[in-house]
Amino acid sequence: HITVFALLALSAFIFLTACGPVPRTSQSPPAAQPTVAALLTPKTLESTLRLDPGIEEIPFYPQIAESTHGDVVAVWEQFDGERHSIWGNSRRVHQDWGRAHVIQTSDTGHSYSPRVAVNALGQAAAIWVQMDSALQTYGIWSSRLEPGAGWGAAVQVERGNVGPTYAPGIAIDDRGHAVAAWQQSDGSRVNVRASWFTPGAGWGQASPLEQGKGDLGTPQVAMDAGGNALVVWPRFHLDRSELWASTYVVGGAWDQAMRIDSVPGYVHTPRAMAVASVPSQFAVLWDHHEGFVTGPAGVWASQYQPGRGWRASSAPCADKLQVLATARADKVSLAASAKPLPTTNTEICY
Repeated sequence: HITVFALLALSAFIFLTACGPVPRTSQSPPAAQPTVAALLTPKTLESTLRLDPGIEEIPFYPQIAESTHGDVVAVWEQFDGERHSIWGNSRRVHQDWGRAHVIQTSDTGHSYSPRVAVNALGQAAAIWVQMDSALQTYGIWSSRLEPGAGWGAAVQVERGNVGPTYAPGIAIDDRGHAVAAWQQSDGSRVNVRASWFTPGAGWGQASPLEQGKGDLGTPQVAMDAGGNALVVWPRFHLDRSELWASTYVVGGAWDQAMRIDSVPGYVHTPRAMAVASVPSQFAVLWDHHEGFVTGPAGVWASQYQPGRGWRASSAPCADKLQVLATARADKVSLAASAKPLPTTNTEICY
């Protein structure tokens, strides 16, 4: 029968075969294309270590990120019969997978919802939700991977003092800076908060990205190679939902959040985000419904360029429910690409 571990390996296999190689930067060395034999030999990323010989550890929700050079990092949630922990593994280009490790280094409680991002140098940042059993709340934790050095000690990004946290996202640039965003309840509404990581200084003070009415949905995070960042989330209020965003330009601060969709209806979590670095550009693609789950559906898009702002949103894909060609089949996080994005919203749909 098919074990859970085989399913994890299969998910990695499906990702590599379906998504293909990520675009390279102009400074990147040519990445060797995987052979058919390599693709047809999936590897089990999870360690064979058993904390209790009588209990089979169960992995959940694998997340995989690939650099522009072909380095791959995977994280997942794993249950040992008593506790949910966060594990990680990595593979440098032209090398095999290493040994999986627990990257959660504190023991405050169960951990869930891991996410991971990797830059062109192979540096990675992972983030997850971790329970604080003493305070009976959930906080945000993170660990970084340095090539050749392994995973560092996990640190707390947000203590959950404002309220329980959910659904984190993370992105990292080529200098090792990272940005994280997550949902957090204050007892009356669900907000989106974000924090910035600076190498040598650590994570900064978390701040809310929007103070409007209504609950805010799961945020999506993107960065270009130079450190410009974008966070996008849905806002639910009364009989509608809208798509909002906040941007960060290197040397500045988070700008005032703004709505990027333009017609009444329902917008849920963006289906794809794409990033290009030459010049710096971001594109967001989302499904728009006239009713909450019914009514005609259209795929809308908008693009953002630092210094120029947002291009007006439009419905270039009609009802085809296509995705950004650059985003490769609904992948939300992309490594930076040297190729500029299309100049019109219509051109991003194929």
